[in-house]
Amino acid sequence: MKKKNILNQNFNIFKNFGYLSFIQIFNLIFPLILYPYIIRIIGAENYGEILYVQSIAIYLSLVVNFGFNIYGTNEISKGDTSEDISKIISNIFTCQIIFYCITLLILILIGCISQMEIMFFFLASYLCLNEIMIPVWYFQGKENMKYIAICSFISKLTALIFIFILVNDSTDNLYILLSYAIGSIVCGMFALFKIFKIDKNKIHIPKYEDIKKVLIDSFPLFVSHSLGGLTLKSNALFIGALIGKKELAYYDLAEKLVNLLSIFFQNFSNAIFPNVAKTKNQKLTRTALKIALISSVFIIIITNIISEDLITIIGGIDMLPSIEILYLISFTLIFRAVGPIISTSIMVVNNLGNKLGTSFVFGSIVYFSGILILYLCNEFTVPYLIYNLTISLAFVVIFRIYYCIKNGLSKWII
Repeated sequence: MKKKNILNQNFNIFKNFGYLSFIQIFNLIFPLILYPYIIRIIGAENYGEILYVQSIAIYLSLVVNFGFNIYGTNEISKGDTSEDISKIISNIFTCQIIFYCITLLILILIGCISQMEIMFFFLASYLCLNEIMIPVWYFQGKENMKYIAICSFISKLTALIFIFILVNDSTDNLYILLSYAIGSIVCGMFALFKIFKIDKNKIHIPKYEDIKKVLIDSFPLFVSHSLGGLTLKSNALFIGALIGKKELAYYDLAEKLVNLLSIFFQNFSNAIFPNVAKTKNQKLTRTALKIALISSVFIIIITNIISEDLITIIGGIDMLPSIEILYLISFTLIFRAVGPIISTSIMVVNNLGNKLGTSFVFGSIVYFSGILILYLCNEFTVPYLIYNLTISLAFVVIFRIYYCIKNGLSKWII
């Protein structure tokens, strides 16, 4: 019976890993499919403007997320009754709606003081809305990842259809954001139908004390998630603001390819997290870390062998400057492979989630100190920005490993 339970657990992990991989691969392949079409229609410069606005919205989406993808997953997976789960859902959604309204106002304000059209910033808020419309934390906590896959597919397919219909010349770049926004809304309608109609969860009016508790408990995860996000997302913002929109388009293509490759590791971590949260399986985390490390090195080697063909097929010869960027940024895969496993399946599971913020604080200090040095030394170039990012990611992972060992969790790693 025990052996059968272990086999069932492993099958569930494999199944959920497969669903998560499909989701993220589709999410990243989707813009790569559109790349040749969009670049040909609106050009790298105009597309760089869209990427710049999106990079700002991505910053603010971290606020709407507020670490709920980890906190919510943990709480839903431990929910004993449907009443408990309904309260968790209502509390989190209430917090996210409030945060979305705040971020929308901030985006509109930025649009008012910028030289770009306000509607760009308004429509870019779909990235913040996605945090509500695709409740990853709910489906992941239920270990029912296929619905995340369905939501993601609906959103992207809807956007794809509208982009091909609406975007026909260089003046239609605004319609790209509109298409994404429509996809987000359609996806959200499906997700909410599943949660409240099919799963029969009820909407509760949250109490002030409950909201306060949710925010306090999730705040350390918000700090760690947002600081990690700031480090990963800031290069795009700096390139678009200080180097050039065309250079941002080159960087974005390389970054999307690396993000696609990193999906294996993020989903691997997400798939084992609910299981480890229940079973405290040390051997599983050790094995997962070894797989992630070895696989990341292998993927880096293969990527750099086929980089020129990869860039040419996806972006065309006009995007060949992305090759050097892809080579440099691919080395971040090592730290993006092992980092999520350490943070969730080891630190969060062992009630050290509040310490994750510390590693990200120091990592952000390293990153932004590097930014300041590059700016003062007049060496603000794309390659140096990538070096700076890699160093900061390495620092975060090393700091976490040190902290785990210091707190007696070495058996979870080695």
